[in-house]
Amino acid sequence: MTTTDKKKEENSMKTIYKAAQVIRKSIATFTKERNVLQVSSDITDVPAELYTMIHWIMVGPAEKLETEKRTRVVDRATLTVSQNIMYGFKSSAQVKYKPSSESASFRSSHARDNPQVLGLALTIHHDTRNKKLMNLLNAHGYSVSHGRALLMETALANAVVENTRAHQGLYVPPFLRKGTFVFFAADNTDFAEDTRDGKGTTHGTITAVYQKIDPSKEPVAEPLIIGDAQSLSVTPYHVDILHCDKPTPQHAKRSEQFAISRRISESYQLTHLGWVVASALSRMKAGETSSNIPGWAGYNSLLSESLPLTQVGALPLLPEVAHEWSTLLTIIMQANQLRKLAVGEDHPTVITFDMALYEKVVQLLDARPDLKQMVVPRLGELHVVMAALRALGASMENAGIDDAWMEADVYGPATTRQILKCTHYKRALHAHIYSYVALYEMALEEFFKENPQLKYVCLKATEGVEAACSEGKDIKAESVKQVNRTLLEATAEVITAFQEWEEQKSQHAMFKAMMSYLHQVETILFFVAATRNADLELHLQAGEALSKLIFHGSHQVQKTLAKIHRRHA
Repeated sequence: MTTTDKKKEENSMKTIYKAAQVIRKSIATFTKERNVLQVSSDITDVPAELYTMIHWIMVGPAEKLETEKRTRVVDRATLTVSQNIMYGFKSSAQVKYKPSSESASFRSSHARDNPQVLGLALTIHHDTRNKKLMNLLNAHGYSVSHGRALLMETALANAVVENTRAHQGLYVPPFLRKGTFVFFAADNTDFAEDTRDGKGTTHGTITAVYQKIDPSKEPVAEPLIIGDAQSLSVTPYHVDILHCDKPTPQHAKRSEQFAISRRISESYQLTHLGWVVASALSRMKAGETSSNIPGWAGYNSLLSESLPLTQVGALPLLPEVAHEWSTLLTIIMQANQLRKLAVGEDHPTVITFDMALYEKVVQLLDARPDLKQMVVPRLGELHVVMAALRALGASMENAGIDDAWMEADVYGPATTRQILKCTHYKRALHAHIYSYVALYEMALEEFFKENPQLKYVCLKATEGVEAACSEGKDIKAESVKQVNRTLLEATAEVITAFQEWEEQKSQHAMFKAMMSYLHQVETILFFVAATRNADLELHLQAGEALSKLIFHGSHQVQKTLAKIHRRHA
């Protein structure tokens, strides 16, 4: 190595040393609030000098890469490395300290705990309870130790107890805001259910709290104050379970007249038919075996508007069996109190239950008129759709469609039974969607043969939709929405003509049975879409239509459920 090269290397090392001194100073003086347990990180959790240096080391001076995904990957890696460096940082006092033993190591400073090392440790402990794995990650500087994680969980539990005491026995999630609608979901949670004799199991009840994010609103409660726990002792506290005897069956006595919506609004039907027509026409082209237009879920996701994010919290676990009447009453009263704190007296308390709990809650509310006026129990989407799919399977069994699945080797006998009985939710839903598209395409093909002028109008609009959807991963939602408007204008006159054509052809029993099946699947899809898009109007209309489908099913439990739902919806 020449003298010039040595000089350059020496100057480079001096530059690196000066940069390191600047970064060490920024880390030493960097402070964050310590009374909040933060497990999600962003760029404000590390000094700007450190983050910039790591970013330059990884990708050079480039601020953005070619795609947003690649930029996010680099930003995430930069933030992770920066937080690991901060956690491994040693102060000048630690470096100069002379230990009394050669085996002495460094004592971890809690001031250097950051979302990366805390969040990873708490996640690993929650998911695995593996002490060795946590200490291995700690030894490599990726997370805090197992003991530190236990202390943090203890501090968090004590903070929750203090919050509960401050609100007269009710835990108020810190994210809850005044003036924004809040709703709930309650379910049972079971631990160690697979014991041989059935003993030693733990049954509890958990209530989830949902509210749209709105930082402009005033918080209901102060943030949790999380101190440093010195031991694993949790402040004792017990939620009082309200006593409730089994309610006496009540006969529904209503004097009100309810308006009945006979069908789904035409605007929803038009949007749905537009996708069906476009998908069918794009596949009817000569030589085309597939379509560039996405499937039902993908196409609807392109058309849907982005909604505000919903924050989710949970109330402390109730160590009681969920189906007990006292437990259900306690859940309802807790949710009622939180609703009053958030939105006042003039709003109902909406709580979602599974099928078993929903039926019992309806019985409880029938016996408590004071609660019935303010509590709206809601059956979860999964159980509603599964009940509808079972009823649909019972009505179509041995009708030919299930035989066609097996004859065409699409599904085997065992899978077909799963679909008809709906023991596998996604498989059943997908099977009916595939059959729906195939049968609807056959019906449209016959319809357009008799109405070629309407096919030409729809074909031009379909070409625009197909072009907008043919960009692969770079599909722009706005362009799809724009061409979809043109498609809806084209299909507006088609839907009336198709309904008249369907009425004429319904004189044939086979055709009528096929269209009945298609409309039943369509109703299920409307209900799923309403839930995914938080569309209350469509949810109510599709829910009423589904109750008729479930009521005509062969299962007695579904019939009972449908009666209850129609009486109280």
